Amino acid sequence: MNACRTFALGAVLAAVALSGCQTDNARSPLSYHIPVGSRLTLQRELTIPADDASIYIQNGRVLPFSEIQKYEPHCRFAMRTRENTPRTVQKDEFLITQVRRDVSDGLTEIGPIRLARAGVSIGDTINDSEIMTFATRLRLNSATQPDVNSLNCGQWADTYARYQYITIDELRHTLAGLFSLQLAQ
Repeated sequence: MNACRTFALGAVLAAVALSGCQTDNARSPLSYHIPVGSRLTLQRELTIPADDASIYIQNGRVLPFSEIQKYEPHCRFAMRTRENTPRTVQKDEFLITQVRRDVSDGLTEIGPIRLARAGVSIGDTINDSEIMTFATRLRLNSATQPDVNSLNCGQWADTYARYQYITIDELRHTLAGLFSLQLAQ
């Protein structure tokens, strides 16, 4: 019995010691979890330009893709169809019906086009490593604006960088003033 208590005490102390090594609580797995059923509320009208199906957002501002700092959190708010006239997306609450996270090797999937790395760099390289896109993809649904499709958020990172998915706090900062996020229980 004494050996079992000593082992249990040792296991508890080891767990406490290891938890003390975790210095980045903002990047814990729970800080990334957006449950299906969460709601994204558009707080003001947004205009989708003519001949386009999306806009790009960073630091609470709508920006052209060329001005996005790709190594910082940014989002692409997308419609299902492209039209030759500008469209206005009205204030609305969108239900998040699907959440997917992925890493893409050598592709910029939240940009306007997918660019494959065919022996030529699509952007930067760091120490001969490839650039990865760490993306969180939210499928959106609205009864009043069915053409609204998705919000894809993420950032580029070096393949040797640590876990680089956008956190919930980073997502909220990226969308500040345009959208609010209410997490489902």
